[in-house]
Amino acid sequence: MTTVYIIRHGKVVFPRDSEGQGLMYPPETRLSEEGLKGIEKLAAHLKEKGIKFDCIETSPFVRAEQTAAILARVLGTEEMVLNSAFQDPHVPGWIGKPIAEQQELMAKGEDLYMHKRSEDQETYVQVIKRADEGFRNLVKRNEGRTVALVSHGDIIRLILYRLENPEGEVPNMSVLNDKEYLQRGEALRLRFDERLRMIEKKRIPEEEGVRGERETL
Repeated sequence: MTTVYIIRHGKVVFPRDSEGQGLMYPPETRLSEEGLKGIEKLAAHLKEKGIKFDCIETSPFVRAEQTAAILARVLGTEEMVLNSAFQDPHVPGWIGKPIAEQQELMAKGEDLYMHKRSEDQETYVQVIKRADEGFRNLVKRNEGRTVALVSHGDIIRLILYRLENPEGEVPNMSVLNDKEYLQRGEALRLRFDERLRMIEKKRIPEEEGVRGERETL
């Protein structure tokens, strides 16, 4: 059996404009004090339960690396891998824009992937493909091990959707945002059988899943 703990990075220090509006943040954004404490608490819970990771794979973005480093330190994990398959989508034209703009789109049933703001912005199809392939490769090369994956909200939503819906079109992010998903600093345990079929999905700590809420500051 292969076990994968999917962990969303902790809460971050939101950059703000002169009017106090939260802005879309770049790869170098760091965890806030609350975020650091939240991941320490999660790591302590995992340690108390006797959970150990053979390896931690993480997005190379600073907030994810910080999260992974805390988990590795508390749990004594020596193997940590930076994997760009799990980094947040590349949407440079949106960085520094008010988060309220994205929320307005989602309230209309749209998302930022429908609104290109730079020539090099990743398409939704590209993001889905790299997240799905990256996760399936992670499971295959870690067969029989217990590993952790530290990533971001959109990537985690897409991975979970594709695991349960391997064929067909993926709904846009305004739809996926209304489904069960991980808040910042939360974890989900997935288990796979020898044929790499998912046989368990459980939120950690062991709580009932909740309906996703719109991202707030």
